[in-house]
Amino acid sequence: MDEKVKQSRQPGCAIAILLLLFAATGARITRADEGGGPDRTLYLALEEGAGKVVRMHAVFGAEEKSYTVSETPEKLRRDFTKLYRKLDKAQATRAVVRERLGRYEQSFYGPVAALLDAAEQVQFIIDEHTIQYAFDLVDFKGRPLFLQKPVSYSTARRRPREGAFSPDWSGLAVSDPSADPERGVAFLQEILPGTTYHDMKDLDLERFRAIPPKDITLLSLHGAVEKRGANMDLNKERLFAGDVARLGSRIVYLDSCQMGASYPLLAALRERGNAYLVAPLFSNEAGDSSTKTILFFFSHLSRGDAPAVAMYRAKIRLHELYHTKKYQRMLEKVFPFRVYLQE
Repeated sequence: MDEKVKQSRQPGCAIAILLLLFAATGARITRADEGGGPDRTLYLALEEGAGKVVRMHAVFGAEEKSYTVSETPEKLRRDFTKLYRKLDKAQATRAVVRERLGRYEQSFYGPVAALLDAAEQVQFIIDEHTIQYAFDLVDFKGRPLFLQKPVSYSTARRRPREGAFSPDWSGLAVSDPSADPERGVAFLQEILPGTTYHDMKDLDLERFRAIPPKDITLLSLHGAVEKRGANMDLNKERLFAGDVARLGSRIVYLDSCQMGASYPLLAALRERGNAYLVAPLFSNEAGDSSTKTILFFFSHLSRGDAPAVAMYRAKIRLHELYHTKKYQRMLEKVFPFRVYLQE
């Protein structure tokens, strides 16, 4: 997480104000799994086949489609990689996004437009090569997909489920005040009484590794994806994938830069039974929009929404708040966090 927001505010005041903002949202969608009905999720997987041809595979209920994407693998990688770098520096202007992604609207979504219209959620199947691709920033009918449908990501097709929250669960919240100036992670205590809260200064690596498994882990720490692996600052030490994975959480929410862009982190969490990862694809803001994302997401989650639906509702509300800002700033505030479904 970057340090663009330096101001520190009283956490109780910030939470109270943001809850009033949250109450104003009217976004409503039908839950995908309500009543144990049919799966209304559209699954999309991009694959590079023989002869350097890129194909998109789509599954929606009993219907399957496979179709060729017009661009070469090299062109596709170049577009999404350059876009990622711009997103990470909050430089993804509308012109940049149009230049890099404009050609993919019809190529990706045209052949399955009717399925997208009918779908209640979209799940992108990714691997170590495509995890950084901002698929849901591609327009559908002239508007970014992430503002139209709940979106999740996974390494294999996994049906979204409801009930990813119980007030009886245990929780862990850790806050670095320079990454979490408004103490947004403290909100977890309000909806989950069994939450243990720590200021980062009160922990070292040994103490962190002694924390027992938790149902929900919420960390607001500075993070980065480096050659030695995805890691987060813990005072003068580092938390790596294994340190978080050992908690075996139902939901791991990392309010830390780039943690949603690490395939090894995702794999480590999955291997240790962590069911969901919620994390930013690129560098996110310290406080303000990141605090609001925490509050909106967990409020919807506590009301029974599945994680992808809770994040979709959060992003709709964030977009209402920030849509008048410059496009690159709007994306920095609204777009970073994504939901990975692991089981």
